Amino acid sequence: MRKEKIKAVESLRKALKEAGYYSFQVDEIIREVAGDTEVSDMSDTQLDEVAAALQRTLDFAQICLKGIKPPPLGYATGQEN
Repeated sequence: MRKEKIKAVESLRKALKEAGYYSFQVDEIIREVAGDTEVSDMSDTQLDEVAAALQRTLDFAQICLKGIKPPPLGYATGQEN
């Protein structure tokens, strides 16, 4: 069970980086919840709290990313379709 929780935290960390967060930003979210404790040394409760915080942040990032639409083709040249 503990290994699954650690894997979940690492998976969320990766997803946040893919969503555009920098490593130091993800690390700060973790630090705000669990202090300077390494993920591998966290209690089950800390892992749950960190995973929840990372998931909330990822949910917010995904909402924001959905609101960003690329400009139409030809926008830069003034030849929109």
